[in-house]
Amino acid sequence: MKTTTKFVNLILSPHLDDAVFSLGGLLATYAQESAVITIFAGTPTKPISRQWDRTCGFTDSTEAMEARRQEDIVGLTSLGIQPDNIVHWEYFDKQYRSDSKENLSLLAKEIRQKFETVLNTYKGKQLHIYIPLTGLHIDHRIVRDVISDIYASKFETNPNITLYYYQDMPYTFRVYLLRRLALFFRSKKMVLNTLNPLMCTPENIAFDESTQKQKIIAMKKYTSQFKSKFSDISFLIKTVTRFGAIQALVFRSKYPFCEVVYKKRKSPIVQAYR
Repeated sequence: MKTTTKFVNLILSPHLDDAVFSLGGLLATYAQESAVITIFAGTPTKPISRQWDRTCGFTDSTEAMEARRQEDIVGLTSLGIQPDNIVHWEYFDKQYRSDSKENLSLLAKEIRQKFETVLNTYKGKQLHIYIPLTGLHIDHRIVRDVISDIYASKFETNPNITLYYYQDMPYTFRVYLLRRLALFFRSKKMVLNTLNPLMCTPENIAFDESTQKQKIIAMKKYTSQFKSKFSDISFLIKTVTRFGAIQALVFRSKYPFCEVVYKKRKSPIVQAYR
């Protein structure tokens, strides 16, 4: 990864679409300052045929991952992300793994070690790290928990590194629906507390219609995934657009759309020495 700016947004995306669906507005707004690492973007050596891939129109894992990685490059570059700042790690998606307790422990250890190596390349920069919030998918949960642990154990006292949790879409929207928040969107307190992790401060990335259009264009690049997730791409686009508009109203933003992230607060002891 190559970033010439002193400030960097480093987005950890579990899968090859999560960054754009969740933080497309942030990426479009801060394209020159942003880099994206997709964790579970590996291709099994031996081709595997799974139901998800077949539903998406692929014969096997080799065909699927080659197409999905290309979709991700096209989607992210359409937002202005430089190719050198689009990184695909070779860990396998859940559907290609056998998850025993031992295997998951080893996987988490490997991801931890690799990410700590990445952090060394950003020394001297102001680094904002973004990780998924909900953990409703095991791959999202692994990324969230591993990076949260690294931050808490090694980097919380570092004034140059800040951790944010992002609302991973469409999982975040599902949580809102399950908690029946549709009737209470006018209550800012309820919206903020529903998904607000412990010791975090909610912040919003607000943007205009032009940036929202950029995000939609980027979302449409992931054509293979819509064959399985949605029979009509317009449904997901409407969901993400409406969700962003609602949050802009909640935060009384001067812009019509926003994405919400949760900034991990420093402990009181750390704050005392800043």
